[in-house]
Amino acid sequence: METMTETRQNTANIVAGNIRAEASRLGFTQVELGRQLGMSQTSITTRWKGSRPWQLHELDAVAAILGVTVADLVTEPDSRPRGTRTPNLRIKSPLLYH
Repeated sequence: METMTETRQNTANIVAGNIRAEASRLGFTQVELGRQLGMSQTSITTRWKGSRPWQLHELDAVAAILGVTVADLVTEPDSRPRGTRTPNLRIKSPLLYH
């Protein structure tokens, strides 16, 4: 049985790996992703390597930049059929709720 620390580490590695894969697919470097997120090179590098987990509030911005959903970033690649991603169906305007 996994401990909470092992589960968190596994999730952090999954997220870091998915972000690296999607960024690579789109031709993003760490520098470019960091620039678009307004994060320092050090912050991006530690997250890129999985040394420090991505924070929940950062995942929304990363997903938007990479054109995927947060669900895509936190889901193990092997659990999705190859070549499929969840369409990014995020609502662009909060005015739709008024």
